[in-house]
Amino acid sequence: MKQDCEQGLDRELNQEQNSEQKKNSEREQISEQEQNPERVLNQEQEQERIIERVQMLRESLALAARRFGAPPQLLAVTKQQQPERINLLAAAGIREIAESRVQEWQAKAGQLNPDFALHWIGRLQTNKIRYIIGQVYLLHSLDRPALADELGRYAEQAGRRVPALVQVNIAGETQKAGVDPGDLVPFLRQFGQHPGLDLQGLMAIMPLAEDTETLRPYFRQMRETFDALQKQTISGVSMRHLSMGMSADCTVAAQEGATIVRVGSAIFGPRPYGARPTLQEGTSWS
Repeated sequence: MKQDCEQGLDRELNQEQNSEQKKNSEREQISEQEQNPERVLNQEQEQERIIERVQMLRESLALAARRFGAPPQLLAVTKQQQPERINLLAAAGIREIAESRVQEWQAKAGQLNPDFALHWIGRLQTNKIRYIIGQVYLLHSLDRPALADELGRYAEQAGRRVPALVQVNIAGETQKAGVDPGDLVPFLRQFGQHPGLDLQGLMAIMPLAEDTETLRPYFRQMRETFDALQKQTISGVSMRHLSMGMSADCTVAAQEGATIVRVGSAIFGPRPYGARPTLQEGTSWS
């Protein structure tokens, strides 16, 4: 009897605590609205804009990719965006984001929704691997043997395999990184068997072009390469992802068979030149 009474009192106490926490949260929200009404309104408007843009993009990509069945995954490129804007993506159903600068990622990672999965799309220096190796869901920019060696070594030491896409320099641009198409199969055979690497497909960055139609042959060549590799058996390699296309050319990429498109400005709007997210105290750019 005494135990029943104590349990009843505990339940009442927990209910009171939960009720008080809820009231405190509501008071904080009201206080925020009273003190910064424009900021709250702007956030709500921004969230609505992001949701609308994402919905339009998904509809456009689904239409463009009809002959391939499923539309490509919409990967949100969040570099140079403030954490509070990035967190609005969750309301639009986006759970995977892409970054390209180690210092920037370190500065804002702790302020982001922990449910986001991180993709890495920037050129990764070998001396920066240790800072992100335990956080990357999929690395898109495995672009050279030296990086593959170091990445695999770090991963093996950490007791894991890093999922990665091999970056292909499909247009043969001297200023861009990536494996030459003619060297792709030897590269895959060499590093596919590395115990620290899990090679899952290909990635390409297209040349800059005012007319995105001029890029169609490159997108098509990437898909043909992807399909040809799917028919081959290369140890340790699975052709699951073809990452190509950005905000300006993602429709053409979807039409030509991309499975992932990397989109930033089409979701967030034009990125201010030189913009960087606010750094937390004690953090510096290097």
